[in-house]
Amino acid sequence: GKDTNSTVVALAERVFPPKTTFLSPTEYLNFVKPAIRHTYRGQGQVLSASETLDSRFGEYCVKYTARLRQTGSLVPAGVSEMIFENLGYMCRHPYEPSKIYQLELSERYLPTSSSVLISDGGTEFFNGIRFEPSSNK
Repeated sequence: GKDTNSTVVALAERVFPPKTTFLSPTEYLNFVKPAIRHTYRGQGQVLSASETLDSRFGEYCVKYTARLRQTGSLVPAGVSEMIFENLGYMCRHPYEPSKIYQLELSERYLPTSSSVLISDGGTEFFNGIRFEPSSNK
């Protein structure tokens, strides 16, 4: 059979405009939601998606998930449908508050298969990540 499953790890850094402040983590959540939703726009039919505050990497951190159905030009030739899932965090760096880091694990597989990495919350991947003060200061 075809090897259609794939896994991608992504890291992106974004810099806030100078003097950007948030009065609360909820205000931060509302600020980053559009950017999170943009990451999977055009990737297929959204079956489920969520964005929630999660203090795993600091007070200003949002965990997000999305599960999409992909068809047509989004899937390999000879395949009618695939499932795309992503699990990520968009966090303000606790030691460099002008920066946001987006950490994401995504997986794509046939509907007859199942998620391998995301099904356990990406535990092994995300447990290996931590924010530290910059050594350049």
